[in-house]
Amino acid sequence: TATAVELQKQLDLCLGISRDMAKAAEAAREGRTLRRLLADSRQRAQGAEFSSIAATVAALDADAAKIVGANLGSVTRLLGAALGVAESADRTPPGSAYQISQQASRDLTALLTSWKNLIDTRLARLNKELEQNKLPAIDLARP
Repeated sequence: TATAVELQKQLDLCLGISRDMAKAAEAAREGRTLRRLLADSRQRAQGAEFSSIAATVAALDADAAKIVGANLGSVTRLLGAALGVAESADRTPPGSAYQISQQASRDLTALLTSWKNLIDTRLARLNKELEQNKLPAIDLARP
C-alpha cells in the first residue's frame, strides 16, 4: 500500500544511513591500524633516550582509542537503530528515524573531524619526532 514517494523517502534515508555507516567502518579500520602501528612504535622506542617519544605515542594511542573506540561504537549503534526503524516497514520512515539519523550523522561528523585533526596534526608531529630520532615513521597508507 506504500506509494512510490513513500518508498523513495525510505530508500533515501536508508542510503544516507548506510553511507554514514560505511564512513564509520572505514574510520574504525583506520583506527585499528593506527593503534597497531603505534604499538609497534612504542616497542621500537624503548629506552631512556626515547622516553618522550614513548609518552607521545601513548597519549596519541589513548586519544585514538577514545575517538574510534567507544565514541565511534556509540554512533554506529545509533545509526544501526535508525536503519532498523527506517527499514521496519514499506512506508515513509517515522520522524524518530530521521531524528536519530541526523543526530548520529552530526556526532559522526564531529568524530571524523577529531580523527582527521589527530592524523593531520598530532600524527604528523609524532612522525617528525620519529624521523629526527632515526625511527620509522607511521604511515597509515602502508599498514
